[in-house]
Amino acid sequence: MKAVVFLGGEPYRGTIETQGAFVVACDAGYLQAQSRGITPDLVLGDFDSLGYVPQGALTVPAEKNFTDGEMAIEELFLRKESLSLTEIEVYGGGGMREDHFLGVLQLLLFAKKRGLLLTIITNYSKIYLKDASFSSKCGTNRTVSLIPFSGDVHIINSEGLYYPLKNLTLRQGETRGISNRTEKETFSLEFGGGNLLVVEVAEGCL
Repeated sequence: MKAVVFLGGEPYRGTIETQGAFVVACDAGYLQAQSRGITPDLVLGDFDSLGYVPQGALTVPAEKNFTDGEMAIEELFLRKESLSLTEIEVYGGGGMREDHFLGVLQLLLFAKKRGLLLTIITNYSKIYLKDASFSSKCGTNRTVSLIPFSGDVHIINSEGLYYPLKNLTLRQGETRGISNRTEKETFSLEFGGGNLLVVEVAEGCL
């Protein structure tokens, strides 16, 4: 099963497929779910942004040492077996609060350590984390950036990218890997080392 998590950042303007998914709304993310006519399966947070507590919500004090988003991933992990949960999509993670967005990026690793594949989807990008070779069907002539997230990443080979990557190490503290482009419907990477942050830029975004 897939879980869909609504956060309180910039609302996603595209289509969100929630049929058959377990839906979680965090704080002001509750309004985003409501605006789409979606009734969340779980509502949680400190509700300092929403300003009121929806009926049946799971609440925590506003003075806490974790974000509502982290709380959502932890709650989903606790339900992982009962829901047969394998992947999570997060919406509303971007926007004006860049500190919060950086925190949302940390949730990629937080989920991965709990055996969950998490994808952040904004109006501008699809962002996910990989620790082993993979392929992605994202379409031709799309911008793709590859960023070492925890430890240097050694690219053994690539397919389907305009700038071929072969026997190349992407190092933390450097910017190589930003703004590659796809030449085929599917691109693939063979690599080892640390975790690789993959950013597939949405069509129409520079």
